[in-house]
Amino acid sequence: MDTADAAGDLFFDLMETFMYPLNCPYGPSTGGPFCANAEVTAPDLVVTKLTMEVDTTRFGSYALCNICTNGTDHFGHSCPDDSYFCFNGSPGTVGFFNVSKQYQTPKSLAQCKETSLDFRCWEAKLGFKMTQEHPGVWYSTEKNSMCADDQQVGDSSGCAWKTVSVDKVVNASCQTDHFVSGVELHGTADDQACFTGCGGTPGVSRNISDPCWVRCFYAAVLGPDSNVTGGPVAGIPLVNLVDMWADAIADKTSACPDVRANFPNVLASDLTAATGAPSDVGVRTDLLLLLRCRDGDEMPSTLATRQTTNAVV
Repeated sequence: MDTADAAGDLFFDLMETFMYPLNCPYGPSTGGPFCANAEVTAPDLVVTKLTMEVDTTRFGSYALCNICTNGTDHFGHSCPDDSYFCFNGSPGTVGFFNVSKQYQTPKSLAQCKETSLDFRCWEAKLGFKMTQEHPGVWYSTEKNSMCADDQQVGDSSGCAWKTVSVDKVVNASCQTDHFVSGVELHGTADDQACFTGCGGTPGVSRNISDPCWVRCFYAAVLGPDSNVTGGPVAGIPLVNLVDMWADAIADKTSACPDVRANFPNVLASDLTAATGAPSDVGVRTDLLLLLRCRDGDEMPSTLATRQTTNAVV
């Protein structure tokens, strides 16, 4: 399964979730794997904050893990519905993907052409929003590298990761509402006028599926000229966006209620998820990450089943 740090999960939301109404105007029937991504379209998503322990010497190729619907992962693989299918990862490792390094390239920027639709330019420039402080990282953890109950990260068993604790679970709808409220509040006067001009009241009756609102949102996040060739990436500073995104899942905030009690049967060791960043010293580290899961009567104890990440991806 795939997970992320806060900046990485924010990148996923900016790349797929908030852009969805323009990229997929007919929903899943628009076609393509991204329009069918249950990590975006499912109505029962939650965001989970975890503490993990990983072997920082065992980072490998990032695995593409996607939840299966209609018998497929939508990348050409057959799989049972409501399960995850992962491919392209390095067995026995924790997959590591630096968002900034992969998306902050001339090749990405070249995708914004004179004839491009506005959201294609946002996609092309989104990587340039990331910074050295917050490059954004995606991680993949698979069963073949998970530590069993009697194993420890870094011991002779060769396992690469384990879950230390499940720290908080919030409904993704609440987390999204909290984040976009911050964007509406912290944008420029022009941004706020744009949101108001779309109809409805920011924070009360907003419609984040309205193309008008989506365009105002990206003008606030990436800058008013980010939708055209040569337009600079500006907008609300990334550090503020990351703080607003993560605030709803923070341990001490009451912005979104903790719904861990809805999943009494889930154990920390049941979650196929991990995160980390390369370390110059040691082979063990305790880390925090964010995981997006599909809500339900209970989370299954089997690995990678009905669990969806944000960075997820």
